[in-house]
Amino acid sequence: METRVTLTHLLPTQLHRMKLKFSIIGLSETNANPDVATVYELPGYTSFYQEITEDKSKGTGVCLYVNNSLNATINHSLSSVTANLETLFVTIKCNNKSSTVGVVYRPPSGVLNEAINEYNNIAEQLPK
Repeated sequence: METRVTLTHLLPTQLHRMKLKFSIIGLSETNANPDVATVYELPGYTSFYQEITEDKSKGTGVCLYVNNSLNATINHSLSSVTANLETLFVTIKCNNKSSTVGVVYRPPSGVLNEAINEYNNIAEQLPK
């Protein structure tokens, strides 16, 4: 089993120590998945990691931490993992209004033009 600790994995701990309070924290290049959510827990936040696809041996590159005061759910129609783009979006409901927030990562091994097309397709689906 490979163990890899990166700056991204240390960030939740550092944010907690600095006592910074953000509503939403988006991370890329996490190389993690939902199975490690308890390992990289940030008190006061709910973590959302993208699922691993069958053709990937490592985790995905995107993660969101959402403050527990917000009611967030994964927006599956906007969240995806392909060879060209990894996206994770949540919908937050507050005061009878909805907001959509996400993080996008383009793996360097992906095809740039295809990543741009995929991103444009997602952007067209975003609430206006």
